[in-house]
Amino acid sequence: MKCLTLLNGGGGDASTANSPCIYHLSSVLHPDLKVGWVAADTMVDGFTSHRDEAAWSTEQKKKGYALSDVLVIDDIQEFAYEDKDEVRSALLDASSGCFVATDRW
Repeated sequence: MKCLTLLNGGGGDASTANSPCIYHLSSVLHPDLKVGWVAADTMVDGFTSHRDEAAWSTEQKKKGYALSDVLVIDDIQEFAYEDKDEVRSALLDASSGCFVATDRW
């Protein structure tokens, strides 16, 4: 199963407030699934704070996120606008899981 759901908060904080709820409901309703939640700024920091790391380490980080059957990514506005499509594509290519991303514009 591959799916990508993007929730746009439309300028408010509704999507940000809902992402922990989506995480919790997914975990409760589907206890057989590995559900993950991450704030986009944490994800971005993890990939950019140690630029001297080897490519192997970056691949390990990607695989770590890809292990989730459902990964809820909060506040994807932390990704640079031009990088969003690339990030979404890479996440979908990395796993057969489901990714839910929330965004405040």
